[in-house]
Amino acid sequence: MQSPIIRPTARSSRRLLRVATALSAAAALAATPAAAVAADSQVVGWGAGPFGTGDGLNVTTPTQLSGLDDVTAVSAGVSRILALTPAGVLVSGNSGDGNLGLGSTTTQALVPTAIPDTAGTTAVSAGADASLLLRADGTVAAFGRNQFGAAGGTLNTRVYVPTTVAGIDHVSALASGRQFSLALKDDGTVWAWGQKDVLGSAATRTGLGSATGTATPVQVPLPSGTKATAIAAGNAHGLALLDDGSIVSWGNNGGGALGNGTTTIRYDAARVTDGTATPYFPIAGGPTVKAIAAGGGLAAGGTSFALLSDGTYRAWGKATSGALGLGGGTANVLVPTAPNPGALSGFPSIPAFTQLVAGLTTTYALTAAGQVYAWGAGGSGQLGSGTYAYPFPYGSATPDNPQGSTEIPQRVGKLLGVQWLTTGGQGAAQILRTRLTLQPSQQTTSFFGQQVGTLSTLRQVRLDSVLAPSTIAKIRVVGPDAEDFLLSSSGDSNVFTYDFPLTIAAGSSLFVGLRFAPSAEGERSAALVVTSDGETVRVPIDGFGLPLTGGPKGDPGDKGAKGDDGPAGPSGPAGPAGPAGPAGKNGVVTFVTKKATTKVRRGRTATLAFTLKNGTTGRLARTTATATVPAALKATGHRTVLVNGLTAGASRTVKVTLKVGKRAAPGTRTVKVRIPWGATSIVTTAKVQVTR
Repeated sequence: MQSPIIRPTARSSRRLLRVATALSAAAALAATPAAAVAADSQVVGWGAGPFGTGDGLNVTTPTQLSGLDDVTAVSAGVSRILALTPAGVLVSGNSGDGNLGLGSTTTQALVPTAIPDTAGTTAVSAGADASLLLRADGTVAAFGRNQFGAAGGTLNTRVYVPTTVAGIDHVSALASGRQFSLALKDDGTVWAWGQKDVLGSAATRTGLGSATGTATPVQVPLPSGTKATAIAAGNAHGLALLDDGSIVSWGNNGGGALGNGTTTIRYDAARVTDGTATPYFPIAGGPTVKAIAAGGGLAAGGTSFALLSDGTYRAWGKATSGALGLGGGTANVLVPTAPNPGALSGFPSIPAFTQLVAGLTTTYALTAAGQVYAWGAGGSGQLGSGTYAYPFPYGSATPDNPQGSTEIPQRVGKLLGVQWLTTGGQGAAQILRTRLTLQPSQQTTSFFGQQVGTLSTLRQVRLDSVLAPSTIAKIRVVGPDAEDFLLSSSGDSNVFTYDFPLTIAAGSSLFVGLRFAPSAEGERSAALVVTSDGETVRVPIDGFGLPLTGGPKGDPGDKGAKGDDGPAGPSGPAGPAGPAGPAGKNGVVTFVTKKATTKVRRGRTATLAFTLKNGTTGRLARTTATATVPAALKATGHRTVLVNGLTAGASRTVKVTLKVGKRAAPGTRTVKVRIPWGATSIVTTAKVQVTR
């Protein structure tokens, strides 16, 4: 039986989810504590999808996410995102292994979906094989693939809904690795379950015999007389910050993630050192450790961090992606190391940080002013810059591929006032709460019922540039019914004529006009997306298509047969076509492509030509042709074309020019072009075949 798929509706899409990533960082916020919500703040996200928008696409700049006003913490694991709200936990993602927590038959959630029976959850943490929920009473619930027992229950048995993990209570923090789970208890003890190499105890590992792991939490032995104050989980290694200021590590040591001067796996928890027997932390006469973080890294290793009380950091482990941010190149770092000032000279200085979190191959940090910095891999948009990333010492970043890896910490957009970050050792995305520079005056734009094929009156969305000037790079409508919502920059026409880039002064506003022309009955939904320098605003749009009940009387047709030849349209002029017989729905106005399929190489320009013919006895007023282009083309160009008025019997060629992106996948895509006139419109299509 085919598994059900949860798809967005006009209502659910307003509830957007864009969570992101279990904090395997210091205050182990694997259980990110609930934070206060500022009334004028917005939730934004970027990186690898799914974002709960219904499309599952990656986002390369901080993008406003609708409907998350009450989110207090987020966590992202492999192929899924969790969001914590006062009412419970929401999930978005893809998984056939139980990692959604929605039961055995639901394998995909394209929009944020409530996980039943999660009210009272105080923290969330998502890994690869399991997701963890911390309850107010200190117990832990889990669900997931559970190959090695990371979700509790029975080893290698799927856990499809949140289920209490037996043998653990009085928990204050959680952290999720790839195939293991960690818990910090109120008494300062650390507990682990899952893959047996990451349990922090050689004796426990030996006692398991041939078993590959355990679903029952076991205590991690710590140095005598110490208690843990924070935990973190990487791909296959664990960290704990102790009350004496030292850090212990255990597990896989690929890339030097354990920080002991070797790359040899170690099953027992032991202190991070300077490469000898001397513990590196606490630093004699220096700053103390404020927080710890562990990243997933690659299969061959992970990353580890210590954030210090003076705002600086130490990093060690796998350096391939630049996630360490040290300026030391791609060589593994086997002991705690500070950024290299000489190697980083000539680049923007690294500010003092108040929070640092590690993801799969990208690291994020927060300043006291609420600015966000990122470094590491950016192939899925994780850097959030949307611009050319500093390439040193990597060669993959180019102006055409702006998300290349970098080990230079760089500011993300113009974000200010950010209070918390979340990311997880297995996550490749970031979500946070901030106040955007460019803010919409309303969070949703709704049209009332409109007859199919008819054009609504103009509605305007006001965008205020409140904190600083904004340079608008692009305005577009996206979503399942994008072609039903037409952009207009003029109050008395359908013409969209803005020249980009468009600068909006601080304290000024931009008005974007929209009209609704439903192509089908029922709920229609899309989103207005405005991309500026460093951030993207997304305003959901919805409307309702009503049955066509008739329209104005059309001009008489020359012949009855002419009406039969006219192409069918959604709402052509109603009424008799003349004594010889009724006219077709669109009279005799035709709009057809000149070439069914246009071949174009990646990075080249394609010109699509269409013929518009006025076969009526009246004149067609000036209008605008609007092209809807599939995102897969990654195309730029003029998607709106002004079409001058057309006298009776005349025809005109309409051209749409698109530059296909250099990274567009080969294949054939369909471009839709709509021309409205009066109370009706015609839609035609042309195919673009992309070759290498």
